[in-house]
Amino acid sequence: MLASKRQMAVWLLATFGVVLEASAQYAVPAGTAPYGPGAVVDYQLPAVPPALMPAGQDPLVPVHTNPNSPPAWQNPAAPVYGAGVRTSMVPNHTEPHSVVSLYGPPPMPAPESGESASQPGKHADLVGAWCADGLCSDWFGGVYGLIMTRDNENDVWLSYDSAFPDYKLLASRHADMDWAGGFETRLGRYFNCRQNAWELVYWGLFPNVRQANACDCGLVGDLRTWIRFDNLVYDPGTGNEPVDDFFNDVERHRLLRSFQFQNVEVNLLHFVWPLQDSCWRYSTALGVRYFRFDEGLQFASDRVDEEFTGDPEEMAYTIDVVNHLVGAQIGGRVTYQPASWFNLFADAKLGLFGNHIRHRSSIGGSNGFAVVNNPGGPFDGEVIDIRSSKDDVAILGELALGGNYQLTRAISLTGGYRAVALTGVALSTNQIPLDNIWTVDSVRNVDSNGSLILHGAFAGVSINY
Repeated sequence: MLASKRQMAVWLLATFGVVLEASAQYAVPAGTAPYGPGAVVDYQLPAVPPALMPAGQDPLVPVHTNPNSPPAWQNPAAPVYGAGVRTSMVPNHTEPHSVVSLYGPPPMPAPESGESASQPGKHADLVGAWCADGLCSDWFGGVYGLIMTRDNENDVWLSYDSAFPDYKLLASRHADMDWAGGFETRLGRYFNCRQNAWELVYWGLFPNVRQANACDCGLVGDLRTWIRFDNLVYDPGTGNEPVDDFFNDVERHRLLRSFQFQNVEVNLLHFVWPLQDSCWRYSTALGVRYFRFDEGLQFASDRVDEEFTGDPEEMAYTIDVVNHLVGAQIGGRVTYQPASWFNLFADAKLGLFGNHIRHRSSIGGSNGFAVVNNPGGPFDGEVIDIRSSKDDVAILGELALGGNYQLTRAISLTGGYRAVALTGVALSTNQIPLDNIWTVDSVRNVDSNGSLILHGAFAGVSINY
């Protein structure tokens, strides 16, 4: 038993001697970094993203290209992390990220001590490392509230006092669209290491129905209209009567107007890295867009009293138009980032669209529609419930100015002001014929030479996740 203990002790001493000899052979000279001049050895996480490591290499174990070559400190030219691995790609895992824009290039790291915030270009080579190391988010999106209005369109004069025909009692602008609320949502996904992204956008505005009125109360003359209803008749249940009698010398005129806007677009984004010594960033967009604009107008009359109850004595001239715009667009964004937690941006988009227009005009009441009464004429007996459509070309442009304020690495507050301009669209006011309505072709032909500008503010939360 004692002999066995002596043999074990001799074996342990011999082994310890071999270890000491090997350690002395590769001892690091005093004041020299163990893995070469300037190398950092105080690390806990993988110094190089696993995707950049040679196959089969442990990311925590520095290697040499040749197992028989001397250590790196004896051969400074030898790569510390294996052949082909650039030490400049090593990310600093503790660096904060800059503002997460509504959409934009990958976040830039904060400048190192002594650097200017306007020198982000030198860090551009870190993007690949971040993505390979799983530090890049793949998805982005946001939810925003909208409040917008539109510019004044052409004004159509509807009602007047027969004693003062030059005085406008009721016109189409008296029920123009007011400021209206809506919402916007965005969802996108980065690819190509966040150099590109797909983006899906939806926003809509849902204004309230607007109303304006004119009544016979207090007028010197009669309440009358400028719209000509010659050669049209309507039967309220007591026989055909001229439609003119239902709109002139009456008790009340009422104007109702409705509006709705919906937008869907899919864009391919490309992000351009900033130049050295620049706080500016750029991105381009190429996509397809669908824009729908609905507008309705109803000019109604009551010759019995001032209350609209659905009585056959009440009559309405109603116009509805729907514009379906589908087309391609190009655009871009310029971002100015004066600080890591804040940026300002400007967006611009322009597209050429095909506009499919659906239109309906009708005149009638609760007892049916008016008809043309023009014996021997080409439209005699035709019912004034006319539906038609038209295909035309439209142009849509959009400009937005805003900013982002960073709350966390992934969440920022976004706000700004947007203007959307359209031309080549059908407006309800443009469908009122200048000549007699009984010449039905003047009602059936769709006027699509209208234009409008929507503008207003947006604010919400943008997220990268």
